[in-house]
Amino acid sequence: MTKTGFIWCVKAIAAGITAFCILALFCVFYYNPPIHVVSGDKATCYKREPGSFWARATEGMAWGKIDQNGYNNSESVWETGEVDLLMMGSSQTEGLYVRADQCASSLLNGMFSEDGRGYQVYNIGMSAHTVYQNANNLQQAMEVYQPKRYVAIETGSVSYDILQYLAIEDGSFENLTLQEYPPVIAFAEKIPYVKLLYQQWKNYRNKEGGSEALSPGEDVYDSAGAAGRTGKLLDYMNDRVTAEGCTLILYYIPEVAFDEQGNMYFASDANTRESYGQMCREKGILFVDMADVLQRAYDEDHEVGAGFANTTVGYGHLNAKGHRMLANAIYEVIAETEEQK
Repeated sequence: MTKTGFIWCVKAIAAGITAFCILALFCVFYYNPPIHVVSGDKATCYKREPGSFWARATEGMAWGKIDQNGYNNSESVWETGEVDLLMMGSSQTEGLYVRADQCASSLLNGMFSEDGRGYQVYNIGMSAHTVYQNANNLQQAMEVYQPKRYVAIETGSVSYDILQYLAIEDGSFENLTLQEYPPVIAFAEKIPYVKLLYQQWKNYRNKEGGSEALSPGEDVYDSAGAAGRTGKLLDYMNDRVTAEGCTLILYYIPEVAFDEQGNMYFASDANTRESYGQMCREKGILFVDMADVLQRAYDEDHEVGAGFANTTVGYGHLNAKGHRMLANAIYEVIAETEEQK
């Protein structure tokens, strides 16, 4: 290789490294979700890296800091170590798509502070944790965080799979696990630009695999026995919560879709949701139907509680308005219940 060629190669490599560093710096604020780490206490299958800064602008525009336990809460929430309301759910509950002060759990803390109750709300929502996974983790989560009044669990369905319940009951439920990487890849995973490239690759793979569009009313009780099978999982969760002197709250966050005329619809129809809600009430479970809340906000106030200006209307996670709606709905059902006592 000539001297000129060598110099050109050095310059090309230097330019590549510089470009990569600039992109990585840009992604610190553009796409920088906190990485998952092993959860030693088993309250969730994994958690976020404690104390890490996070930011994202690919779905919404938000930033914050993970607390000392690895969850999306302000540091002050855990100062006393006391929890009145424990929230469990998926990425919807975790709330890393809105600013930390716009998350439903943060808003609830503000509401309970203002009304004089002073209830402490602690959020251990975690990505990919379905209602089945949270039911499987419920006993351990209650032992770790010892809620004094309420446990609120997100559900994305109002019709449950009996096989999932049986696996939870007999201890064979397959927990979520973290993929182990060689040290070099584990280090690279912490670089924001690498995170973005990996996410884009996963999105491409998911697109290649295809996905079925949401159909109105597809989440229904498919037989006379389906409601009973759903009731078994409700009983399983409720028994563990009430045994510790707490009340169970289930809040249904549906996938939102629109037809060509702009009408909002959900996977579960109103009759199925009402049947589920009635079943909850009969068991002493408080039920929050976010489908009704989202529909009412859309019809009356022309607000859409899911989707962001930089994505698609109604698509994906709850936005700041959606988190406000969720916080209000949970607050109202608690206030109404306590007024009746």
